[in-house]
Amino acid sequence: MDIDRLVVQLASQDPEEVLAGVHSVADESDKLDDSELTDAVSVLCSVFASDVTERPEMEEVIEVATAVLVGLGPRIVPTLLLAMQQADVVRLNPLFVRAMIQR
Repeated sequence: MDIDRLVVQLASQDPEEVLAGVHSVADESDKLDDSELTDAVSVLCSVFASDVTERPEMEEVIEVATAVLVGLGPRIVPTLLLAMQQADVVRLNPLFVRAMIQR
């Protein structure tokens, strides 16, 4: 996986471009070693910084990103815990927390 390209996609102001990046993580996750998956998940967590009250067009992106993370399973839990420790992921996106709890 080209992490630099993923960073560019996920930093885009275009929700479709961001969504393409999210889907690329899902599509390529089986091919990634632990280090690459950690990098991809860490970058993917950046979409949760979007405040859907200010950017409602990002709601679908956040829902899909949440589903992708949940689908990756227990292998990514340490990376998610670290991401939560380093950011306000939980405060900004209760949808993310709810999805993780339901898993």
